[in-house]
Amino acid sequence: MPKNIHFSRKNLSLPEIAKYYNSVRSAINYYYNNYQNFDNFLLYSIEELSSEKIKILEELEKSCVFMVLSSLEASFRIDYLQRCRNKYKDPVSKKFKQVYKKYEERASLEDEIMKIWKDDSKREIKNMLCKLMETFKYRHWLAHGRYWKPKLGSKIYDFSSVYILAEFIYENLKFYT
Repeated sequence: MPKNIHFSRKNLSLPEIAKYYNSVRSAINYYYNNYQNFDNFLLYSIEELSSEKIKILEELEKSCVFMVLSSLEASFRIDYLQRCRNKYKDPVSKKFKQVYKKYEERASLEDEIMKIWKDDSKREIKNMLCKLMETFKYRHWLAHGRYWKPKLGSKIYDFSSVYILAEFIYENLKFYT
């Protein structure tokens, strides 16, 4: 069982990410709306100033969505390893131990770890896990440089929506972290 994995304990919690998001958003709004910074924008038209602010806020959204999804991935992976290490007897842990025998710590988040959770959950949780798996496609796109046109459909992956999804997952799955 996993013995050589040492957790960094540097992964951020949802409240820490929300605090960061709100602080940076406030700072951006203050910077662009504060007339004391007028010298920074002398050559800008109103449209250029507004456009730049919108682009920066959009990047903040993407970065913080990425942070939430990375935090969730860390929780799933830590839970997987803890269940294997501590030999829990619940159905999810037993299935994880079988996966560990084959893949050890390299188990796929979506194909093994999340699939086991999905297969072992009630309908409402199963539906949210399916939504989360779809959202991870967006994270993959962000993580790998956004160089292709993603097939995400008309889904919107803003910070608030992803945060609410993450809260639901944390409230409804019993993670050993």
